[in-house]
Amino acid sequence: MMIDIFRNWLKRYWWAWLSAVVLALLMVVCWKWLSNHSDTLRNLALVIFAPLGLALATWRSIIADKNTQIADRNSLIAEDNSITDAFTRAIEQLGSGLDDKPNIEVRLGAIYALERLSQKNDAYYQAIIDILASYVRNNAPIPPESERFEDDMTRIDVQTAMTVIGRRKSRTEEPILNLAKTYLPRVDLTNAELRYAIMHGSYLREARIEGANFRGASLENAYIPDVSRLDHIDFLYPKAVAELDSRSMEVRLGAISTLEKISKTDYQYYQRVIDTLTGYVRKNAPIPSKHKMNSVKIDDTRKDVQKVLSVLASRTPRPKEPVLNLVKVYLPGVNLAGGCFSGANFRGSCLHHAVMDHINLFQADLSYTNLDDADVKEGDLRGAIGLTCNQLTSAYNWDTTYRDDDLACDAEIPEPPPT
Repeated sequence: MMIDIFRNWLKRYWWAWLSAVVLALLMVVCWKWLSNHSDTLRNLALVIFAPLGLALATWRSIIADKNTQIADRNSLIAEDNSITDAFTRAIEQLGSGLDDKPNIEVRLGAIYALERLSQKNDAYYQAIIDILASYVRNNAPIPPESERFEDDMTRIDVQTAMTVIGRRKSRTEEPILNLAKTYLPRVDLTNAELRYAIMHGSYLREARIEGANFRGASLENAYIPDVSRLDHIDFLYPKAVAELDSRSMEVRLGAISTLEKISKTDYQYYQRVIDTLTGYVRKNAPIPSKHKMNSVKIDDTRKDVQKVLSVLASRTPRPKEPVLNLVKVYLPGVNLAGGCFSGANFRGSCLHHAVMDHINLFQADLSYTNLDDADVKEGDLRGAIGLTCNQLTSAYNWDTTYRDDDLACDAEIPEPPPT
């Protein structure tokens, strides 16, 4: 029976047996061929599979690089979220407690946290400095005089904010720091970096400002009465410059006196002071229109402008000092007697009725300068540029001046005094 079944299976599936026999024969043939052509097969495999392997390796490298980029991006997002959370939390903690009962400990922690963030994250730096400056303004406003006392001290959280602001490493093109009208009695600003800061109207009684940099700061009406007039020049110079724009004549005169003392005390500030003062004259005594000129009195040079010119006249010029720029200034009746203006540029200026006896105008530029009725007795005009006989002879005592031969103007030239 089994034999019958096997026969029927063979008849039914004869093609399968035939295929198996053919496949076996092909395998035998291929094996013999491969054994005789192994080098050819190996080279063929290299040609086929090497590019495939290279492509696979490149693909795997690209996938790995993309995975790394995704991981880095996720890490940066997580870090940024962490920084944002820390920044937001610190801002919230700055307002901890009530206005009259602030939670000082929490606020101090917030200020130091913001400082660390500003040092490690440039993107947050300016925002943090602006926030701390705003914190100082909001928490230390100027109180009424009735609420100011001798034993007042800057609150510790405000002091800490000022310390952080002062010790920051300022960036180039950093926006101006606004600390205007703040109440900071006995504040410690030692070595603080406050260049160009706006601090006008601030109250700084008994402040410690040793080594502080106030260069270029706006300090108009800043109150710091116990600072020596010859100490802390980095504070005094910008304060005096700011006060030159005051509406009060007394304040302006005081600022000019301060600048004069600074120019005589600090060699590095000398030229800056001189440039500031000559700029002040040009700004405040320009040549008026003809209509206004007719209404101006002979002695109408303003008191502050006269004081500036007295300071310039009495200075001791430095070697290689730049030319005094007094172009097109209007100085009727000004007193320049005995002043040193050698090399100064008075081109186009008006000095009518000026008192100029014994003035030193050696090599000064006097082109188109109006000297009508000025007193130039025994003035030194040698080497004067652009000066003509018409200009010279319009002045009083012109014939007593020391001048070049081409300015004899039909009068004898006196011998200059020995130098």
